[in-house]
Amino acid sequence: MDFKLIDKSYLEDYSADALLYKHKSGMEIYHILSNDKELYFAYSFVTLPEDSSGVFHVIEHTVLSGSEKYPVKDPFTALSSSSCNTYMNALTYPTRTAYPAASPVKKDFDNIFSVYTDAVFRPLMRKVSFLGEGVRLTKKDKGFTYDGVVFNEMRGDESQSESVVARECTARLFDDGPCSKNSGGKPLDIATLSYEKYLETFRKFYSPSNCRLFLYGKDIDIDEVFALLDGYLSSFEYSDFSPRLEETVRWKAPRHLTLPSAASEGESEGTLMLSFLTNCHNDDRGDITFLNLLVDILLGSPSCPLHKAILTSGIGKDISSQCGISPDYYEIPFAVGMTGVEEENTEKAERFILESLEKIVREGINKEIIESSMRRYEFTLKEIPGGIPNGSILFSKCIKGWERGKNPSSMLHPKRELENLRARLEENPRLFEDWIEKNLLSNPHRLTLYVKPESDYLVNETNALERLANENAGKYDEKEDRAAKAFIKEADSEEAKKSIPLLQLEDIPVKCEIIEQEIEDQIILQKQLTGSIVYIDIAINLEDLSVDDLRYMSILTRAISLVGVKGDSDKDNIHRKLRLQTGGNWTYLETGKSTSGKVRAMMVFRMKCLQERVKEALDSVYSLFCMANIDDEEAIKLSIDDILGDYSENVEYSGSSFAAYASSAPLTPSLSLGESVMGLTAWKFFDNLDVVTAKENMIRLYALLKERARYTIHITCEENQANDELANANYFLSRLEESKPVEAVERTMIKEKGECLYDLSSFVAYNSISVPSSSWGERGMEAEELLGTILSSGSLYQSVRGEGGAYGVMARVDTMEGFFGFTSYRDPSIKHTYDSFKKCLEEFTLTDEELENAKLQVLGSYLRPLAPAQKSMLGFRRYIYEIEDEERSKRLSRFVDMKKEDVIEAAKRILSQLDSGFKVTLGPEKLMRDENLDFEVRKLPVRRASSSELGYDGFDEEDDEE
Repeated sequence: MDFKLIDKSYLEDYSADALLYKHKSGMEIYHILSNDKELYFAYSFVTLPEDSSGVFHVIEHTVLSGSEKYPVKDPFTALSSSSCNTYMNALTYPTRTAYPAASPVKKDFDNIFSVYTDAVFRPLMRKVSFLGEGVRLTKKDKGFTYDGVVFNEMRGDESQSESVVARECTARLFDDGPCSKNSGGKPLDIATLSYEKYLETFRKFYSPSNCRLFLYGKDIDIDEVFALLDGYLSSFEYSDFSPRLEETVRWKAPRHLTLPSAASEGESEGTLMLSFLTNCHNDDRGDITFLNLLVDILLGSPSCPLHKAILTSGIGKDISSQCGISPDYYEIPFAVGMTGVEEENTEKAERFILESLEKIVREGINKEIIESSMRRYEFTLKEIPGGIPNGSILFSKCIKGWERGKNPSSMLHPKRELENLRARLEENPRLFEDWIEKNLLSNPHRLTLYVKPESDYLVNETNALERLANENAGKYDEKEDRAAKAFIKEADSEEAKKSIPLLQLEDIPVKCEIIEQEIEDQIILQKQLTGSIVYIDIAINLEDLSVDDLRYMSILTRAISLVGVKGDSDKDNIHRKLRLQTGGNWTYLETGKSTSGKVRAMMVFRMKCLQERVKEALDSVYSLFCMANIDDEEAIKLSIDDILGDYSENVEYSGSSFAAYASSAPLTPSLSLGESVMGLTAWKFFDNLDVVTAKENMIRLYALLKERARYTIHITCEENQANDELANANYFLSRLEESKPVEAVERTMIKEKGECLYDLSSFVAYNSISVPSSSWGERGMEAEELLGTILSSGSLYQSVRGEGGAYGVMARVDTMEGFFGFTSYRDPSIKHTYDSFKKCLEEFTLTDEELENAKLQVLGSYLRPLAPAQKSMLGFRRYIYEIEDEERSKRLSRFVDMKKEDVIEAAKRILSQLDSGFKVTLGPEKLMRDENLDFEVRKLPVRRASSSELGYDGFDEEDDEE
């Protein structure tokens, strides 16, 4: 075989060998031989867009729409339905397209790898797939329009103001070339994409010489990989085609730009962003490490200098969630800005940000803040990561240099990078200040962007698309349109279905993982391997509080990260201490239902720290909980603004979740409580709240944090640390006031029914309907869970996504709350989707193979490797919600024993209740009227932008899908 080993290295930070191979065709393969149980691979291509037609986004979708060896319409979904994968995706980045997947089962990994390999090298690229997944001109009752999954997805993206901010504040730094384009596609440009241009682009960029294959896992048989690949690559001759970004011509003077975005009724405040093209590059991990630390130092928390300055400026409402760096670009942009800025204040806001940076340089950065960020970075190097596959993290780190010709191993030495940075900082204590002066303040390549909400933005976009469609009416091909619609509806042939490699139940070792916990009064101890990191969850029982009081407590969870403590004139001091003492800490409100039916309501403080810092960290937590200046009106106002900003930003990104929350609220007291405290119902409460009223109630409720009887402390640590951590927790509790046990109040249910639409400034809708399901422990619940899995990857997916053009759809059962729900995401239809929910149940049938595959998917989730932090949180939640291991074992057995009749009966049971379910849609009222529907229309509060999740890269960057 024509593969040559060109480098072998040892990655000391990951205790693994790494091998780099090259094929005669020019393709490179990088294999990290980690002992991780989760195997991972990613194909990656440099894809440099020439325009904003979204051609690479369409290719990403259609590459996984059938290949020579696997000719089914949607191998991705077919494979998902017969796999226990832990991750499977396809991602379009600004200048790269990747096809990653992971599984803890070798046979499953091999199956997925085979399907993906055939997809990227021999896709069918059928025109009907292009027309369905990409874009097509189609005819409807009122004339011509455009349709297609990618087209509808990006229409939804276009209607989100934060998406406009995120995209334009970086893209506009590049005058021309690939980085100035929208790789995901702009709707008006997507509509112009031709099938011929799509094919031409694929042939040019999807060549072996432009392909990198990343492999992670010791159990991957590299000879098997070579044998498989050789069958594809042997027909290719060597090519040196390897597209690469060039340096940008630097500006001689800063620029200013105002752009429109969608607006809700009454919204007038926009987002002001300053973005800079720095001299740092993403193929240099030292540069990325430096910038990650700088962003954390300046913006990592409300106590950090630039974050604090913007929060307290009085010019805007909040810091923008798009602040930080964008490491997907070769020349890395740095952006900072604020939301809630009136147009007449844009110059003032720009001047304020620049003056704040000047002040930081002039006065210097507090050394404690720098040290806390360095420690936090060191902490991430010690902590075993979780949430996403470890292979995905390493792929993201190394691909940026690898695709520019660097050895990928050179990008994987984080400890060395930090040591080098510490040495540079020791040599020059003003290292960060000097960088700010050079790359920001003295950098003429700066863009000041104001994104202004305009009430007619969506109307103008819609009209422009309608004009374009009508102008191209002569190009309408009725035969092609009918063929595309027929292709979407028709089922794959049995022969095509049989081409997909299947996993069998006997291939997966399923067992119920037991988490041992020791209970001592109010302390729960979980002993496990943690890498000497201690995870602590402090739950404060609030079950005796009213709905309004819980809403005030929600504000308190924000304010507690902003206020100081009594006796300390520097209110940021306590928060700097916590940053020094912990690897991260979070405060949040949670509601839910336990397996016994108890309605839970609690405030949770979670932190992670090294053993030697636990006692001092708990001392700081005690100061916050018992000695805080909670009457700080500025902090309370900022907290309310932050909550409102969260709603504004998340109402579309999490539109399906909000709709599901609202549609399920009438079903149980706990669901009603959650919606009332954290759902759309609560948004109006916060929007009408004044600071004085909030302060009065928060002072009253803050006293509850001193009551010892409210506390439960869950600790996860190594066995040899247990006695010390037990002593630390007991000392913390001993300082609290003795109190009576909490007496929970009886919760009532929201009474809602019928059909409701929350009017949303968007091109697309988010639909949901929920009905009661079986209760925890009942046999019917497993049948309903399998039903949801089968529908989501089968008839429902086909109808709502394939035929209807929605970006996503799901049917699922909430096993704890006891409801079955349907939701759709970025959906161009309302009526068709609700009709599909019902029709899929009415026509539900089931084969033995479909049932087997559904069991594989559900049971495979039990194989997902858990990082210590995840296992700690799981143990905490099992205790709080009374989840017994005995019942979990019974559930596994019931899944294995489930029969077709059980699932069919579950479908009938859900169908019988569907007409009485509460339908909730977040979407444009116009869409509802166009479909001749008459839902009750409710208005949402005026939208504002949020700072809840800073957009900086963090310490372990993962790139988001375009």
